[in-house]
Amino acid sequence: MLTASAIPRDMDNRLVIQAGGLPIRIGGALVGGIGVGGAPSGDIDSKCARAGLDMIGAE
Repeated sequence: MLTASAIPRDMDNRLVIQAGGLPIRIGGALVGGIGVGGAPSGDIDSKCARAGLDMIGAE
């Protein structure tokens, strides 16, 4: 779990880091991102996002 002290101080203020959001990497290249929300917990959202990545063969 991220705490306020764990978030980089020089992070771009246009970025939002939340559970359920994962990068899409194919062949080692960052090609996008996936976000899932609405489950009772961020852990479940993350598992759903991971399942989607697995279905398209992303890393």
